[in-house]
Amino acid sequence: MSDSRLNVPMLVGLNDLPSAGKTLLASLQHVLAVFGGIVTAPLIIALGMKLSPVDTAYLVSSSLVISGVATLIQVSRVGPIGSGLLSIQGTSFTFIGPLIFSYYTLLNGASSAQALGAVLGSSGVCALCMLVLGPVNTN
Repeated sequence: MSDSRLNVPMLVGLNDLPSAGKTLLASLQHVLAVFGGIVTAPLIIALGMKLSPVDTAYLVSSSLVISGVATLIQVSRVGPIGSGLLSIQGTSFTFIGPLIFSYYTLLNGASSAQALGAVLGSSGVCALCMLVLGPVNTN
């Protein structure tokens, strides 16, 4: 039994320049795959926190904007900042549980808007701490 997939020619060679149509289709596929991953985390958080549609839209929009800015920083490579490679920066799913838990813990003594502000504000402060501590070498 032979594997016929081994004899299929490559669509684009290593040093070839793909046509505009192939490039557009590949980039559209990539953007749609990335978009789903970036939007899912804030939707889960908003659902878990039972946020209003306005607050949900804010979380999703913020996630997309920050992902775009972080990707531009990563791709641009200004001095020691950034890799200079196409590496999409998106959201992580590991923080969803702690964020929702913190939100409901803060709701005991604060309004919904105050609790959401405290959670998002502390997330921003933690992100800045990681930015400062990232280059520290512990060796």
